[in-house]
Amino acid sequence: MNLYPALWTLAKRIEGLVTNLSVHASGVLIINGSLTKHNSAMKTSKGVVVTAWDLSDSEKMGALKYDLLTVAAIDKIRTCMNYLLEYKYMEWQGNLRSTYEHYLLPANLDYTTPEMWAKAYTGEIVELFQFDTITGGKAIRTIKPTSIAELATGNSVMRLMGDKEAGGEQPLDIYTRNKNNIENWYQEMRMWGLNDKEIAVLEKYLKPVYGVAASQEVVMQLTMDPQIANFDIKEANKLRKGIAKKVPKIIEETRQMFYQKGVEAGTRKEMLDYVWKRQIGMSLGYSFSDLHTVAYSTIALQQMNLAYYYPIIIWNCACLSVDANAVDDNDYTFIEELDDLWVSEEEPNDDEEEEASKDKKKKKKNSKVNYDKIVSALGHFKDKVTIKLPDINKAKMGFIPDVEDNSIMFGLKGISKIGDDIINEIISNRPYDSLQDFLNKMVVDGKKLISKDRVVNLIKAGCFDAIEKSDRATVMERFIDTLVPRKKTLNLRNMDKLIEYDLVPENLTFEKGVYLFTKEARKRRDKVNGYYNLDEIMVLWFRK
Repeated sequence: MNLYPALWTLAKRIEGLVTNLSVHASGVLIINGSLTKHNSAMKTSKGVVVTAWDLSDSEKMGALKYDLLTVAAIDKIRTCMNYLLEYKYMEWQGNLRSTYEHYLLPANLDYTTPEMWAKAYTGEIVELFQFDTITGGKAIRTIKPTSIAELATGNSVMRLMGDKEAGGEQPLDIYTRNKNNIENWYQEMRMWGLNDKEIAVLEKYLKPVYGVAASQEVVMQLTMDPQIANFDIKEANKLRKGIAKKVPKIIEETRQMFYQKGVEAGTRKEMLDYVWKRQIGMSLGYSFSDLHTVAYSTIALQQMNLAYYYPIIIWNCACLSVDANAVDDNDYTFIEELDDLWVSEEEPNDDEEEEASKDKKKKKKNSKVNYDKIVSALGHFKDKVTIKLPDINKAKMGFIPDVEDNSIMFGLKGISKIGDDIINEIISNRPYDSLQDFLNKMVVDGKKLISKDRVVNLIKAGCFDAIEKSDRATVMERFIDTLVPRKKTLNLRNMDKLIEYDLVPENLTFEKGVYLFTKEARKRRDKVNGYYNLDEIMVLWFRK
């Protein structure tokens, strides 16, 4: 910048200017009355109406923001339900909502079975919501929850920061130590100089969570207690928002207010220090609210119930399908049956509308295959489940569970060059008793429904191993036999390829050498009186 002072001057002038605007992926503003009466509006490049103000300014003008999020965990639950309905482990209750509520409404879940909880914290139930990361996995293994309350607390504790006052010890470790022996917490409070009366005040907030203020609500309760800092609800919520939004200025303001009001309430400094430094201090980096943790943990409990009360391979298959982006409605016949039911219940359209409706029903959505996601998902699951090669008589579009041998079958759509149309033809012409039977059925009115290169890919994927009772190399050899007749005689024109693929028998080694020697000699092109003039190297090579 010293070399170009004009550029430096310009850079300082434009620093801090807005260069682009982003739109919240799921934020929805709730406004009482006309939008422009309380806010500013504009359109994005895609024509979506949004506020031109940021969240802070919008909230100051009275707007309320909701985040309407979706998560892959919900997709896994729905996909698992589809498998269970398809294979008759669940019964359709008339509509999706009724079916969901019948099996997965929180009031209908099992909350207590020890064996189910053990499968969760030992990792036998995979992809548990919020506990499927390295941090989450460590948390559930360490805490070993046996109730929704402990699971919810675990959801909070694993997000808290290490306590500087305790040498950086992780809240997860503190929680686990106290859970295993609650006397550790009482010793800690006495080390901070608290008396029995002060300990009794803290017990009602912290004993249920084993001495760790894991959630925003517990932090609020501590500050609002008349025997601690006597915050009102507005002051406590200011601290909560400062924690949730990670705003250092708000946190420092409430810290000063906490000590000031605590002194006014007659609270000893030891008590104030313990509450702020030891308890609230763990939340200052970030903490969850009970609204999050209980809802998140309920989703995890739904997943636990699905994995425990039905063949666990179905849950595993649902997770693999979602992770691989390989969920396909074409795989569920019960959906088609429901479509037929709904169509029959509708009032008849005129002929044109009826035909259009039929055509629309026939045209299934052709989703693109993301091979990177499939590979990544398979890599993640390779040590957890057995994944079988596709079977030409059983495989569907995506992955399907095989309860009998506790495995998952690879989907046809994951095979290169095998699209929806080909898969539909394969499924509609089943069953097949041999490769040749398959090839015969893939010809209609003299027209081939599948090309040779696609058959090759099916063979490479192992689709015919079961019906041919052979390995893929043998099946491929049989297919090549159907394309190219085997040679009954060989001549010198075949010699180069025979040598290239090392197919010349050992008893013809001398003849092979003569052929190669002759081929090399003819390259010299220096005949004398009709004979090839061989140099010393050629003679030595021939003798060898």
